[in-house]
Amino acid sequence: MMLKKILLGTALIGIAFGSLLPQKTNAIEQNSYLIKGQKSNYVMKLAQNSQVWNITRHNATYQIKIRQRNGNFNGSYNNINNDSIFTGKFLTGRGNNLIHFVQEDDNGYYAIHSGIMINSNLFKGRWYDSTGDSGTFRLYK
Repeated sequence: MMLKKILLGTALIGIAFGSLLPQKTNAIEQNSYLIKGQKSNYVMKLAQNSQVWNITRHNATYQIKIRQRNGNFNGSYNNINNDSIFTGKFLTGRGNNLIHFVQEDDNGYYAIHSGIMINSNLFKGRWYDSTGDSGTFRLYK
């Protein structure tokens, strides 16, 4: 729990100072070894092609088309006019499957999401954005 708070705090500081974001993201990647373990069967079995997932925040649900490869993924909204790009990673450590991803658009909007896998079709977690908004999210099929 403490590691998640430290990583999230580091990422939020990077967003607050804009130009530091790439440096702080690298720090997160370099420190990820602390929670990485052998890839779970779930991560290895995710389709290499696109999958459509739903994301719910503030009681609104949207579809995201996700393309995954080797534990990393990227995606975009499906069927709505929004230029946001999602980039993230699946991590496994100490028996838990975790997810973290960033949503960003061309207007300088960023949202950071961190969550845990509840089952193979559901992740739950928290998100924070560059406008000061935050809440819980569900990412599910």
